[in-house]
Amino acid sequence: MKLRWRFMFWGTIFVCCTTLMTIFAVLREVGLGAPVAARVESIHRNFKKTLENTSIMDGINLLTSKERAVPDHQNASTYDAWVAGKRRERPNWVSSGSKDKKNGTQLLPWQQFHADINENQMYSRNAPYMKDLLESLATTEIVDVGLFHGGSQLKLHVKLADGNYAMLKPMRTPRSLVYNYDEEQPFWLDIERHNAEIAAFHLDRILNFRRSPPCAGRVLNITADIKMKTKDKDLLNSFFRDGGNTCFEGKCAPWFCNKDHPVCGRGEMLEVSLCVMIPFYHGNEDPIFDRPNPWSHGIREAQIWQEQNICEEILKNSANAEGRFLLDLVEQSIFDFLMLNYDRHHFHMLYKYGSKGFVVALDNGKGFGNPYLDDLNLLGPLAQCCIIRDSTFKYLLKVNGSREKLSDHMKHTLVKDLIDPVIHETHLEAIDRRLMKLLDLIGDCINLYGEKRVMVKGKLDLPFPEVEVKMDM
Repeated sequence: MKLRWRFMFWGTIFVCCTTLMTIFAVLREVGLGAPVAARVESIHRNFKKTLENTSIMDGINLLTSKERAVPDHQNASTYDAWVAGKRRERPNWVSSGSKDKKNGTQLLPWQQFHADINENQMYSRNAPYMKDLLESLATTEIVDVGLFHGGSQLKLHVKLADGNYAMLKPMRTPRSLVYNYDEEQPFWLDIERHNAEIAAFHLDRILNFRRSPPCAGRVLNITADIKMKTKDKDLLNSFFRDGGNTCFEGKCAPWFCNKDHPVCGRGEMLEVSLCVMIPFYHGNEDPIFDRPNPWSHGIREAQIWQEQNICEEILKNSANAEGRFLLDLVEQSIFDFLMLNYDRHHFHMLYKYGSKGFVVALDNGKGFGNPYLDDLNLLGPLAQCCIIRDSTFKYLLKVNGSREKLSDHMKHTLVKDLIDPVIHETHLEAIDRRLMKLLDLIGDCINLYGEKRVMVKGKLDLPFPEVEVKMDM
């Protein structure tokens, strides 16, 4: 009982701190002299006008994977029957894979995933449980739901019948909606996209980084799978009906959770993403800790590093110069550039491994927002430090030079997801285009310093020269 009250107390403190930090961030981005409420309302009006002229289902062909026939998502009873059938086909989602070495018992897919995490990666290269894990996220019955109190946008934490816990993000925008990242649509007011989480996981896996938690899409019944499964009063009090559709508002930052911008299904049906939650380790309140991103794209932070090369200054901190941190930041910048994600103010790492562990690629919901913009400023760590893992560069060259493009690899893996097509075709085209620009920038680094200096096979060769390559738009 004491532990429960302690958890509730610190949870309340965390929510209050998160809200204050979010409000401060907005004040900082818009400028303290600007009327924040009027500024946010103006942006909301423009965004709402865009949505009114775009069908919420534009560019979406739900549940029509070429690999299997599934029922119409608008027919709730038919869909529920199909999901129940999938559960009967794979009772308890027991994989034919790993066993617990201690007692010989079979592990569920999510248990195998937890056991597979180490200081170098989120999961192994040929994880035998991955197919089963993704299918279980897509079909296993939801038994408990609550609001996730962290960050500025609406997220739910869910418990599945097999004991797995996952982060749920609901569909809020159509796939074809383009976010401009300009004065009218600044990156800090970008709404998270559920499908971006799924696409980001598969991109991370294809790039062989393996630092993003497994994610899958599914279509659920809002009343049966959320409202009837939650005891969270803040969530329960936010449900309402609008034009025959079931909606809920949730509770998060006021400019993302409000009556004008609710989460609504088509009737009762709602498309969502589910990402496996990182396990809690003994002795820690939270499995992750944050480190600030030296190359953050916050307006004031970006002014610092875009006016001068900060790489040498960053390396004065031994925590940055030793181990894998800086090389992971370079690869994270490549990951964010390929999917156009500005929302990387901090980097996450696992408490279990501390500074020796890898940089975790969490919260990728703001990626894949504009397929027509290629912003090389997202490659700040690479351009200013001019280093990259030798194995990563060779892998990128191999992918680029193969008969199948990077977008082809994405298509082959995304078609297996229940909500295929996961992202609009224009985003797949953008990935190939950005990969070419990425390789050109690495080529500029090699021309400046030579391949031996740029391609890192072991430890960093310090100190670095101050010259940097140009990041032209």
